[in-house]
Amino acid sequence: MLFGLYRGFIQSVLSLGGSLLSIVGSFLLYPRLADVVASNTDITRMISTYTDSQSLLGDLDLSSQAVSGLAGDAITQVVQKANLPEPIGTLLQHKGFFSAKHIYEEAGLSGGFLPFDFATFAANPAKVTIESFDRDTGKSVYWTKDDMQTIEDLMVRVRASSTLPLVMPSPKIGASHYYDGGLGEGAGFLLPRAQRDGFTRFLIVRTRPREYRKTPPLGLGDKITNAMLWGRPHVVNALESRWWKYNNMCDEIERLEATGDAYVFYARDMAVSSGETDIAKLQASYDTGYAQAMHELPAIREFLGI
Repeated sequence: MLFGLYRGFIQSVLSLGGSLLSIVGSFLLYPRLADVVASNTDITRMISTYTDSQSLLGDLDLSSQAVSGLAGDAITQVVQKANLPEPIGTLLQHKGFFSAKHIYEEAGLSGGFLPFDFATFAANPAKVTIESFDRDTGKSVYWTKDDMQTIEDLMVRVRASSTLPLVMPSPKIGASHYYDGGLGEGAGFLLPRAQRDGFTRFLIVRTRPREYRKTPPLGLGDKITNAMLWGRPHVVNALESRWWKYNNMCDEIERLEATGDAYVFYARDMAVSSGETDIAKLQASYDTGYAQAMHELPAIREFLGI
């Protein structure tokens, strides 16, 4: 029995190792192999024949072309005709994992499952600024209350400022598509815009420990993400540079805190991930954060002078 377990363990390790080597090898070798295949018409036609791609796509010339040479509409056509399993098909078409439009734009409407009191929001004299990232220009975009005349105006911008690449489809506002503002100049902190607006004292809420810093995105998962973001060069560049922008912002926040120009709220316990769906865990995290906020509220009021 022990011998059998030993053999099974060895076989499992070898199988896992072979799988990992295959994945790594495919990413290292695929550019050269793709060039060889793409430059040889006989090979591409043979592959089309044996994979039945011609009948799936209904176009021999299209099935023989390299994906890197196709326009966005052509790639969408290929994905739709190939009938790929989900969520691969929707991800490659940039449709995301779930209905972000319903959650962000419809749930808060009157009659929705979480109606938002827009009248009270509009009547409040406090200034509001929402940051998002323009997918097609790679620039940060800022919206104020002047851009939020209706609840629909507000909700679509809230959605835009929270839209994660691949996970959620980018909403269109005017002529542009937008992603999470965390891809922009402040890497998720609105500090650069606030400083340009003339503010000199800041209340900053952080969800990471004081010493947390990001590392360069060099892992296999990062490479796969970049590959799936075909046709989105500004988004890829933003993802690749976000780590050092984020770290620079952390350094700037600590500098402001040291000079007495910022009060930084550091969450003591962030026991849930951004993808958590367990309601009990989310409620417990909310309760913990609320208790900490109430505890620090006197110090926050003193800092703000209110």
